[in-house]
This record gives sequence, C-alpha cells and structure tokens, in this order.
Amino acid sequence: MNEIDVEVLTAVFAALSEKSWIDYVPTFVVSFAPLAALFMSWKFFNDQHKQSARNKVVESDIERLYGAADLFFEYSDALNLYLSMVIIKSGILLKGEEVPESVDAKMIYATDDVFPKINSAYKSYFFLRSLGADDIAEQVSDYREKTIKFRKQIFKIAKYKAGGDLRDALSDSELIASIGEKRDLFTHERDEILVKIAEYKKTLITTNFK
Repeated sequence: MNEIDVEVLTAVFAALSEKSWIDYVPTFVVSFAPLAALFMSWKFFNDQHKQSARNKVVESDIERLYGAADLFFEYSDALNLYLSMVIIKSGILLKGEEVPESVDAKMIYATDDVFPKINSAYKSYFFLRSLGADDIAEQVSDYREKTIKFRKQIFKIAKYKAGGDLRDALSDSELIASIGEKRDLFTHERDEILVKIAEYKKTLITTNFK
C-alpha cells in the first residue's frame, strides 16, 4: 500500500468518525418527546397547584365575607327586636293600660340582647376592611353609630325595666312616635348593606382570578 492509499484511507476513517448535527437529530427527537411530556406534566400540575391555591384563598375570603354578613345581621336583627318591643310597650303604656308580664319579659330580653351584639357589628366592620370592602365597612360603622345614638336617646326618656312606668318617664312624645319610622329606616339600610355584602363576592372572585 503506497503513501497515497494510506492518506486516502485515513481521510475516509476520519470522515466516518466525525458526526454532524444531522447525525444527532434522531437522538434529539427521541429524547425531546419524553422531556416535552415531562415539562407539560410539570406545567399542568404547577398550574393546578396555583389554581388550587387561588381557590383556597377565594374560599377563605368568601367565608369571611359571609361571616361579616352574619355578624352584621346579628346586631341589626337584635336592634330590630329591641325597637319593636319599645313600640309595643310604649303603645300599651300611652293607652294607660297595664303592660303584660310577657311583654315586659320580652322587653327586658331585647334590651339585654342588643347591647352585646354591638360588638358583632364592630367585628363585621373589621372583616370587611380586611377584605378590601372599605366602602361597605364604613356603611356598617355608620349604621352602628347611628343606631347606638338613637338607643341612647330612647334611654334618656325612659328606663325599660320590669314594672317600670314609661308614661311617667316620657319627656319627648315626638321621639316615641318616630321610633317606628326609625326602625323602618334602619331596616332599609340593613337590607341595602346586606345586598352590597353579597354582591362583593363577585369582586373577590374577579380579584383573585385576574
């Protein structure tokens, strides 16, 4: 074998031993399929995890929102009962009639029940603030302050206790006459606030799923 043959064979073997990028294409294609599947699986589970986390946040927020509604309703319902009993008892006394024991008992219960429920309205306010519902929270706070002020006005003209005589304590008949009107006004405001709280659920969902 001459020198030229050796050089030719060397060049041929060198060419055979070298691989171009084309030679790696089949291997890359074979490897890419499982890697792509692995990536897609990871992306799917990652998205699912994020979705699950957002769902949990929304569920927690909605639970607090419903809690705020319940707390506010507890106070407004107790207030409504109290004002209704004031109307009933004052109506009886203004007629010069004796107040039945059952009415006196309900009056005492309503009076005792409404005071601790003030704290429920306060909690409702903070729940709503924590959810970003500042406008609704302010309405709850305003409702609470107005109703407390009105109750204080009532206490100034009469003390509702078993055996107490409202007629002798009356100093402002206009206030007594307006109790029913005030009760209806407070009930209307209560309903408006509860509707707004319910509607805020959409805001919570939209905010968390942008």
